[in-house]
Amino acid sequence: MASKKILQGFLFLNISIVIYGCFIGFNKSLWWDELISIHYARELSNLDLKEIFTQDANAPFFYVFLNSAEQIFRIFNINVDENVYLIRIVNLVGFIPILLSYKLLREEKTEIDINTVFFLLISSNYFFYYILDLRPYFLLLSFTFLISVINLTDTVEGKHKYLFFLSSIIVSFLHIYGLTLSMSILSYRFIVNLYQKNLNRLKVDVCFITLLLLVFFLSYFLQITNSEVMSVFGYLKFQLWFVKAFIIWSSNALIFLFFATIFIIFFKKRKSSNISYFIKSFLNKTYFSILGQTVPIIILLIVVLLVSFLVFPIIHFRQLIVIYPSLALIGGLLAYDLFRNNLPKIFLITFLLSATFINIKYYLKNIINTEQNIEWVVKKTFNQNCVGVDVYFNDDGREKILDYINPLVQIYSKNFRPVKSLSKLDLNNFLINKNCDILIFSFHTYDLEENLENLNFGGLNLNIKYAPNVVKDTSKSGAIVLVENK
Repeated sequence: MASKKILQGFLFLNISIVIYGCFIGFNKSLWWDELISIHYARELSNLDLKEIFTQDANAPFFYVFLNSAEQIFRIFNINVDENVYLIRIVNLVGFIPILLSYKLLREEKTEIDINTVFFLLISSNYFFYYILDLRPYFLLLSFTFLISVINLTDTVEGKHKYLFFLSSIIVSFLHIYGLTLSMSILSYRFIVNLYQKNLNRLKVDVCFITLLLLVFFLSYFLQITNSEVMSVFGYLKFQLWFVKAFIIWSSNALIFLFFATIFIIFFKKRKSSNISYFIKSFLNKTYFSILGQTVPIIILLIVVLLVSFLVFPIIHFRQLIVIYPSLALIGGLLAYDLFRNNLPKIFLITFLLSATFINIKYYLKNIINTEQNIEWVVKKTFNQNCVGVDVYFNDDGREKILDYINPLVQIYSKNFRPVKSLSKLDLNNFLINKNCDILIFSFHTYDLEENLENLNFGGLNLNIKYAPNVVKDTSKSGAIVLVENK
């Protein structure tokens, strides 16, 4: 009982840390990917059906969701044009499946420590990073948590089958990884029900699999058959740092699972040195439940790796957010067994302190700060004094990116400046506009200084100012370049 009280105290503390981070970081600048999401959402009304499905490689559901949210804001006379960060409120929808998951775990009397589950769920960079992020990942995390809980409670084909199917459709619309996880869960359950010769459950599984295949066809066929759309995945070639990033983002859960497994093996070995007894001790409901969470993860990883190596690359640590809820649930199942065996308080307190330290030291900044301070860059560059004056964008030769600049700039400023590629900057007979000294801007800082060195600025002084309040001084921070005569 004392251990659970300690755990509840740390859970409350870390929920408070998340709330604090959301309060401080709610009005931070949106970064490139978030602004692209808003741009795609606002473009929907100007597109035909085929264009809606091919403007991006992902299914358009999230953009429809954002567009609908903006319309609701306007109905209530909430000015999202002046305060675009208010759209972040839509992520509150993600707490609906989280609360439903809590309710199901309580109602079904699952042998799981719920406090551990929710402590691990929020103690990840996936949760901290995406809770305010205007992309589908927080909703994806929340709804995959719900379908994983329904799978755990063994009610997929029973009283929660409609909730499972609806949630599976939502995660499938949000991201193809969501669809893959839903299919992986159903494939696992199909195998189990086939082995148990449970025909009624098999019928439900086959029905759901068929319908989700239809969802896949309707949501992703146009993108998959469009080579130009799929070319955006070219950067997703498998890299070892993806594995490193996943470990870092999931470190608290992975640390707990590692040490919890060691303690459980120790406890069971201490009860009896007999090998057959040791093996039989794992043949119970808890460990079959762990198997039910593990097998779908393995199926998903196999499918993703096969598609990545044989068709086109789709693997990335960011999309592996869909398997994190299962890690949290496995942690809760192991914790339940540990508490039954009188888990040493020193281990529990050490882990909780370490996880809280990681949350504060490494994850909290991702809520408070932005990846790119584009708002700062735009408002400095596109001010009233500079209207009509040419400005150059550090595009690294990627001219297609210029197509997005004006729409994204207009989200933060209505002051127009003709935007040109940095490579087109002609310094011959260049005259400085005395009212506007910002000549170059960059939403990122990839090779910015190198690109500037390749230009002969002659009698001009350059002053690079980097955007403040970013997660860290990375190549994504954003910058402006001011010029003046020497």
